[in-house]
Amino acid sequence: MKDKILFLLDMEWIHFGIAKFLQNKHDCEMYAVIDIDPRSRFFFQKQKLVQFNKIWYYRDHLPKTTKKPDVEYLKYFEEKYKINLWGIALGERFFYEYNKFYKFDSDEILSILEHECRFFENVLQEIKPDFLIIKLTDSHQSQLLLDLCKALGIKSLMMGPTRFGYRYTIYSDYDNTTNFFTMDTGGPNRSTVELQNYMNKYHALKEITTLESTLKFPIWKKIKKYVQYLSSVSSEDYKNYYAHFGRTKLPIILNFVFLKRFYRKSFVDKNFIRKIEKNTKFIYFPLHYEPERSLLLVAPFYRNQLTVISQIARSLPVDYQLYVKEHAVMYLNAWRDISYYKKLLDIPNVRLVHPTVNHEELMKNCSLLITIAGTAGLEVSFYNKPVIVFADVSYTMLPSVYRLKNIEELPQAIKVMLKKEVDLSALNEYVNLIEKNSFEIDLTDLYLKFDEYFSDEFNSARSSIPIPKMNSFLEKYNSIFEKLAIEHLNKIQQYKKQNT
Repeated sequence: MKDKILFLLDMEWIHFGIAKFLQNKHDCEMYAVIDIDPRSRFFFQKQKLVQFNKIWYYRDHLPKTTKKPDVEYLKYFEEKYKINLWGIALGERFFYEYNKFYKFDSDEILSILEHECRFFENVLQEIKPDFLIIKLTDSHQSQLLLDLCKALGIKSLMMGPTRFGYRYTIYSDYDNTTNFFTMDTGGPNRSTVELQNYMNKYHALKEITTLESTLKFPIWKKIKKYVQYLSSVSSEDYKNYYAHFGRTKLPIILNFVFLKRFYRKSFVDKNFIRKIEKNTKFIYFPLHYEPERSLLLVAPFYRNQLTVISQIARSLPVDYQLYVKEHAVMYLNAWRDISYYKKLLDIPNVRLVHPTVNHEELMKNCSLLITIAGTAGLEVSFYNKPVIVFADVSYTMLPSVYRLKNIEELPQAIKVMLKKEVDLSALNEYVNLIEKNSFEIDLTDLYLKFDEYFSDEFNSARSSIPIPKMNSFLEKYNSIFEKLAIEHLNKIQQYKKQNT
């Protein structure tokens, strides 16, 4: 029998290219749930580049009007599939905390969830797929579909980054090594310097820096894009999607981030330290960017960084300070509210570090790094510094990393970990394991090239991507999509081998 593969496709489009090249290498039935804006529907209705057996439009199955949710059905769904629906819902940045335009009530959220649960359940019951191919989940609906597939025993292939820049792998659970191709950790036995050189070669910050520098448009271009965006918000199709509720022209203009950025940055420049005093004993806490998947989905019970920092501060030994560094990329979100920074400045043993201060110097000079679920916890290990984390991440396999599960353990955990040293052989084993189970690719560059190639279509409120133009793009970068298709096919074969 042919494998049945279900894709979840969205506006990033990369997985459409994977589907095209995978169908040429694997005799299978392909299906797709498509989560796109209405202007792109014409493309999927007419395209023949990928021969999908059937497609569904996710947004067609959302509630059109507010009604009382069927709580009994949702309770049945939770119990049957062992899925915590409120946990998924409150991990959605548009439902809670980060939405500046609309406040959802519980009935609205549960009504959306009810429609999604029924929709995904019906799709999976109808086609009974063997595999789900999906990007790294970053919305409640993608996480819901992934969790439902897991509950039904459907194998998931979720492409995502490792903790090293430009190295990706295919996960069933993100940042979990359980379903790697091999658990063999043999390989090069690198010295400390060689390991640091390896990390610098594949430093995750390089990808972020590339994206950050590309997004630094001149102000006139930003204003032009804003005006083009404003022209699209009046359509009924736009307004009916839950992520766009409340986004009318006036609130969007009032939340113009470029205006907020200047006075917030001025506060940062005046109040954050730029110099690390020698012989200062400090523990380093790099702030996460917000909203970020690491907080929303990986460590949801520790998403309030203000609370976490205050708990760390009250747990410090008396001769230590806590250095909290702002994430450099927060400028994209107009920094944080000034009241947020003031609350941190009010904590007597906390020092706020300017985002321009060298991250490497902070790692070299700190005694311990604490992170909720960030990559900095791995990076600092290359400088022989111990780590405390608040979530299950792949590098917790290192003996110098302590996974905190009870906040009351924190004072003692800090005392213990301050005496810990990094085991060089264990760090080598981790690097070798990731290297053997990942592939090198510059996906950030591919995303940027895609956006540039289709900039005319993306900047128009009504244009759909022309099919010949999409085909041209896929052929132009066929070597990249071939590689991605092969990696997914290898993962499918691995799963099938495990079942024989």
